[in-house]
Amino acid sequence: MQKADGEYLLLLSVGMMPITPTFMEELLMFAQRKDVGLVGMQVLDEKDLILSSDIVIGNTQSNLAIEVNRMERYDAPGYMGRNYYAHNISAVSGCGCMGRKEEFAAFFAEGITRSTFGRILEVCFKQRNKGRWIVLNPYALGRLKREEYNEELSAADREHLMKEYKEQILSGDPFYNGNLSLERYWQKK
Repeated sequence: MQKADGEYLLLLSVGMMPITPTFMEELLMFAQRKDVGLVGMQVLDEKDLILSSDIVIGNTQSNLAIEVNRMERYDAPGYMGRNYYAHNISAVSGCGCMGRKEEFAAFFAEGITRSTFGRILEVCFKQRNKGRWIVLNPYALGRLKREEYNEELSAADREHLMKEYKEQILSGDPFYNGNLSLERYWQKK
């Protein structure tokens, strides 16, 4: 990060192949807004099924972050039709996202041994604490082999995030209908 001289950083997982020819513009048009902290892309597998899209935050027994559209076709409407338009979410995947360089300081901090997913969630929580939006643009598409995708939250990550952002997590996800279950969400297995 120290050698990056641009104003914005693009994080792409190893093996990520952008599908949308204009994916940089699709991300940058939101990242340039002063009220946006991070913007993410929709990540597909080899069969055009969603690996990562809308990440919902909630404290359940088994999860702290749930990907509600996982394994759905990318052209399916998704939760509330959100696969058809850019929208605010609580967190993006570390597989493909863009933001201002200075906002990634927590992600690249020295000595952090937590997972990529734990670190990107922390960046998202910090941005939301600053009053900035986290945006998903489903028209910025990338492809990643399913076996290369690992967005698991370790016990250490969960413990750290619950300690630092407990109030934000326990208040629920403002972009997910509170009447729907986080324990038995409507995701294909």
